[in-house]
Amino acid sequence: MYDVRADNEVVQRLLDDGPQGGLEPNAGTRRQVPELRRVYLSSSRHGTFTVGNLTAVWYLAETHDPERVVRAFLEENPQLVDGTNAKQALTQKFANHSLELKRAWQNIADEFDVRTPHADRDPSHMGPRKMTCGICGEDDLPDVASHIRNDCPET
Repeated sequence: MYDVRADNEVVQRLLDDGPQGGLEPNAGTRRQVPELRRVYLSSSRHGTFTVGNLTAVWYLAETHDPERVVRAFLEENPQLVDGTNAKQALTQKFANHSLELKRAWQNIADEFDVRTPHADRDPSHMGPRKMTCGICGEDDLPDVASHIRNDCPET
């Protein structure tokens, strides 16, 4: 097995440089080197994880640390960690590959700026909400009902 690995350019690149995208191992290489794997996350059917084209990252399962694999994948696909996708969705997607990749992602997830699901709709993430009085037109009011009861000049 190691003779095949040493003679194979793709495997040698992975051994020398670690997990990486932009490789296209042929079917023969994939058959001869069973530890050769790739990470590729597809879009969700439920719309919670929508991304454009992703770059698969190839790695050697028995050689590369799972955290290094996850980091390489996220470096190749920065759109996944730009704050627009859910941490939970990434956790599920890595879990679909393997328990090792899921655990690796969970170990390093806090290092990335990834919002929790629906954070943009959760008022606790938006700060105090300011409203406008429909009677007098005063705006930037934290509580319109209280304003109408106590402060509105038109009531």
